[in-house]
Amino acid sequence: MNLFKKIGTTIADNWDIFSGVTGTGLALSSWYGGANTTAKQSQLGLKSAYGELEALNQRRSIIPEVVQSRKDVAQDEYGLAIKQEGFKSQLMSNALYDSLDKNEGAQKFSYYGGIEKSFDDASQQIKQQSFLSRLTSKQQLDKMEGMATAWGEEEKAKADAEERRIRAQIEMYKQTDTLKEALGF
Repeated sequence: MNLFKKIGTTIADNWDIFSGVTGTGLALSSWYGGANTTAKQSQLGLKSAYGELEALNQRRSIIPEVVQSRKDVAQDEYGLAIKQEGFKSQLMSNALYDSLDKNEGAQKFSYYGGIEKSFDDASQQIKQQSFLSRLTSKQQLDKMEGMATAWGEEEKAKADAEERRIRAQIEMYKQTDTLKEALGF
């Protein structure tokens, strides 16, 4: 009872002391609860960030495959264009030879130097058209392969930037992922 005589006998007599202790207790409880919540949120954030990182690495691993597949498609299209041009040139050459044979037969034994000249000119034109078509196809192939490579580099750069962002989040979450760290110790 000696203690009560010095302090007082009721809560009303000691309201200042009681409210100070209670307020401090509530503040400590709130501080502890907030830190605990922060730690749990950080742990969930870490789990999510590691999941994002794994998905990013999977996406990054298929970029070279996609680039190669795009290049393969471009190669296939180039091969087809070359075959089509070869077929077209062959048809034109055959038609030219048929025309030459008919014209030579029509002239019989007369001089056919003009026909030969026309044949040579037409043959040269077919060769030039074929060359230009092949050149255009090669340029298209180079363009498509360049676009595939550029796409791959762009996707890699995006993935690198995304990885830096995720790693920064991970570092931030690691600072408060335990109760002790969330409390500031």
